[in-house]
Formats: sequence, structure tokens, C-alpha cells
Amino acid sequence: GYNGTENFMEDKRFGIFPAYSIGWVISEEPFFPRGGLISFLKLRASLGEVGNDQIGGARFLYRPSSYSYGQFGNYYHFGEYGVNYNRVIGSSEGLIGNPDLTWERARKVNFGAELSLWGDRLTLAFDIFAERRKNILARRNSVPIIFGANRPALDISQQVGYWLPAFNIGQMANDGCEGELTYNNSAGRLEYWIKANYTFARNEVLYRDEVPKLYEYQRREGHRYEQMYGLLADGFYNTWEEVSDASRPVSKWNNDKIQPGDVKYKDINGDGTIDQYDQVPLGYSNFPETIFGLSFGGRLGGIDFTVLLQGATNVSMRYSKRTMQGWENEGGTLQQIIDNSWTYSRYQQGIRSIYPRPSAMLSGHNVQTSSLNIADASYLRLKSVEIGYTIPSAWAARVGLSSVRAFASASNLVTWSDILPGEDPENPPLGDLETYPLTMTWNIGLSIQFN
Repeated sequence: GYNGTENFMEDKRFGIFPAYSIGWVISEEPFFPRGGLISFLKLRASLGEVGNDQIGGARFLYRPSSYSYGQFGNYYHFGEYGVNYNRVIGSSEGLIGNPDLTWERARKVNFGAELSLWGDRLTLAFDIFAERRKNILARRNSVPIIFGANRPALDISQQVGYWLPAFNIGQMANDGCEGELTYNNSAGRLEYWIKANYTFARNEVLYRDEVPKLYEYQRREGHRYEQMYGLLADGFYNTWEEVSDASRPVSKWNNDKIQPGDVKYKDINGDGTIDQYDQVPLGYSNFPETIFGLSFGGRLGGIDFTVLLQGATNVSMRYSKRTMQGWENEGGTLQQIIDNSWTYSRYQQGIRSIYPRPSAMLSGHNVQTSSLNIADASYLRLKSVEIGYTIPSAWAARVGLSSVRAFASASNLVTWSDILPGEDPENPPLGDLETYPLTMTWNIGLSIQFN
């Protein structure tokens, strides 16, 4: 491929992206036995490179800085109040451009096989892949503040003001495998099929420009993209004796005004203070590494049915502050929060508490990102079920129809997961904003086809 884009300087707009592939259908060779267990066998491999110019959700990042007038409070004031005071519009430099920007490149390798057994009753497709991505558009974070431009916002397309330019400096790796298995057969009048799919993909940040960390365990490089970090929760402070213990680490938040029912965090670096330097990698990212599914269905006479289950593992989610404290926009508290929050009587009775003591505060010690509010979001969901009945074609023909089918279906029937009630593992909260809740859907329908 030879591709061009308007998002880069003229001498960097075009790129060559080669790709090669080879396949061998072994089952078509003369030496391959016919009529045996294996009815089809194919091996394949590919190597290629692709380019991406849609980097950061922004365009024309190579252009020189532009200046804005009267924005961000850029005004000069002269004179004396009540006498000759006046305001003059000032200018500010916008996003700094980088004329050296070029294509983000990804080199991909894939090895696969396709196999059919027992006269195509059982089919299998399997792939192993590896990807190395370089020239990823990213911001430099190690530039000192005396440079005179701020470090970046998260969304490049929304950045305005004195921002550092973007650079092609990011590098990532992505490796994994995927497969699909299908079985078709019949037992008497019953025709049935079963299909299973599995995907595993693990990524790693090979390089990103980050401020040197005081502690090696806090580096983002070498971990998953969007790896979650937080404090390690170690239960709750249950008595005033624990709170008053002189060896207790000091909390950075709430002026260290700890009381029974507050979260107890581990002092990872041993400096006697609980702060941001005690954050460690926790769980996974909010995008699953493993996705799998199982579907099956069949037909017996005029009756047909299908069932779909899907799931994911190696994925984490962070509960919002509203989930952990039960606050809605109107300030109402959920009953489940109260019933499972720490109280001294629950502690005395040996009842496990999920939440810290009830509090109206949405910030501070108890709501820091930690292993208390980062959960394993693995799940298995009964995604959909459908059953239908098609009347005999002879009956339909009597009334001038070619086909009549009545059916009933349902989706999102059951979800098996260890996350808290009311949360959807497929649709985690956006920061501290809850997403729209999962709905269960039922349908009844009639499908009619005319001659």
C-alpha cells in the first residue's frame, strides 16, 4: 500500500506499507488421504505493516502555533479604578505544532490454521498474532515546567492554550491468540450446532515519556495500557486503640483525622505516611484481555431455538464514589450501602463489611482509588435466548403465505459476576459518573412471508 494524508507536512504525507501472506491447503495435495478423519486442512501466515494518520483525534498538528485573542483571561489592565481604568485585549499562544509528525506504524505477524473433521461436522480456526506499534503520537511528560508550556490534557483534540507539541515517541506490543470451534450434527429428527470462541490479547507499554518515578513500582512503562494503580486496602480501623496507635501511618487526607470505620491502607514505601507514593499496580485495565463465548441451537420439526453466552476475564473496574457511598445527584443513600457499611456493632458480631463507615464526603481518605474499590470485573452472561415455531409450509400455503414463524426472545437474562449489585461489568463507570444501567429485554414477534 502507498497511502497519503493531509495530516502531515508535504514531505511526510506518503508512506509505503508492505504486506505479505501465504497459505497452503494441504488437504488438496495428491498425497493427502481422502475420506479420512480430516476433510480440510489449511495453514497460513502473514506479515505486514499498516499506518495510522488518525492520531489523537486531531488534525493538522504539524502547523505552527496559532494565537488567540481575549481567551483564558488574557487581558491587560491599565489606569486607576473609577478614573481612567481600561482593559486591553491580550493574545496567547495556542497548541505548539510539530512539523516532524509522521505515520504511526504497526507491524503485525499472524500464523493460523483451519481444520475440518468428520466430514465438516467439526471445524476449527485458530490464530496466533503479534504486533509491535511504534511512532505512537504522545506528549512528553519529562519536560520541566520552566519550559513555559503545560503538560498535556488527556484528549489531544480538546487541548487549547499553552500546550506542548505532540511527538511520535510511543511504543507498544500486543500479543495473543484467538480461535473458533463449531460442531454440527443431528440425533434423529433433532438438528443441532454448538459454537465456541476464545480471544486472548495482552498489551505492554514498551516506551512512554514519563517523569522519573521515585519508586520503580510506580512506573507505567512495562505495564498494560491503562493499568490501574491505587492503594492497598488492609481492612478497616475497628477501634480507637488502633486509631491512636503511635505506629499507625499518617494519612495525607482529611488532616489525618482517622476514626473507627475508616479504611486501613498499607504503607508500601515504609515512610510512615499514606500518600500517592504508596500506589501500586492493581488488577488489570478496564479492557478485558480474555473474551469468550458459547452459543448453541437446534431445530426439531418446526421448533427452533438459540442460546448465547458471553464472558470476559483479566479485566478490572473501579467503582465510582457514588457506588462506594450511595450518593445520587439528590443526595439519597442506597439501602445496600447502609446495610453493608462498617459499624462497631457489625465489627463486634464478626460481620464482614464491604464499605467504610457511612459518610457524606465524596473526597478524602476513604474514597481514594484502592483495592477496596477496584474490583475483578470478570463475568459470564446469558446474553440472549430465542425460541420459535414455524408452521408447516402446506398450512401457510392454504392462506397464500410462504412462511409463518412465531418467536419469543430475551436478552441480558442473567449475569454471573462478583462485582457489586447495580454495576455492569461490560459498561463500567466513567470516572465517578455512573453509566446507564443494564436492561433486560423481552420480545414476542411474528414473521410472515408472502408468496
